[in-house]
Amino acid sequence: MVSLEENDYPAAAYAPDGKLWWDRVAGDGPKGATGNLPRAASWLRFNVQPGERFTTEQVRSALGITAEHFQRRLRELRGLGWKFDGMKDSPGLNAEYRMREYGWWPGADGEKPKTTEKIDSGTRRAVMDRDGSRCRICGVGAAEPYPDPPYDPARITIGHVVPASQGGGNSLDNLRCECSRCNETVRAESGSGESFENLLAGVRNLRGADKKTLLRWLKIQSRERTSLDQMYDRVRLAAPGERAKIISWLEDMIRE
Repeated sequence: MVSLEENDYPAAAYAPDGKLWWDRVAGDGPKGATGNLPRAASWLRFNVQPGERFTTEQVRSALGITAEHFQRRLRELRGLGWKFDGMKDSPGLNAEYRMREYGWWPGADGEKPKTTEKIDSGTRRAVMDRDGSRCRICGVGAAEPYPDPPYDPARITIGHVVPASQGGGNSLDNLRCECSRCNETVRAESGSGESFENLLAGVRNLRGADKKTLLRWLKIQSRERTSLDQMYDRVRLAAPGERAKIISWLEDMIRE
């Protein structure tokens, strides 16, 4: 993490009056530049590089913030275009965050993004139940390990088919389960890094029927699931005792 003296920061770190953006207090202006969230955004922009780690306590200490729920406010930066991983995205981070991409801060070009309307708990549960708590894009289920290194367990969230930034709303038909890798906030990134040539080699090896299925999935940006897939998710997500009963019943039936 960058550690600079006040006079070592680039010109962009200073507001027009010569004061660092994150040192501004109520009355300094401009509108939207003060408050814990804008100050935190400004400090992170010039003190934490992409790929570096930081903690809530580091930001608190640097800015002198004592608010009890500051950690929650810090997570709200994601709604302003900031991209950083937490423990749910990568268990090895513990109490840290890992910066991936800067978002809006008071001195940035352009207007402050409008925050999206919160999805209520009832709608969230309905989407999870409908999709079996499984990513509609890549198919990974909640807490299942990804098939590639570092094999972290997948975290499922709710995403928009038409992104909120493009006017998409919170109706059920515009919501779907997405894992943290596929979620709309990371779709614009560079992706897995696989080249066209490598991907094409794998696609060519598919059977004709599978090529048609893959094309359909790619066009609708969703992996279709069979009734067997759906039943698996229902049993997998049931209470351990209920799941054990189904396993026992299947074992008895198959032995007959």
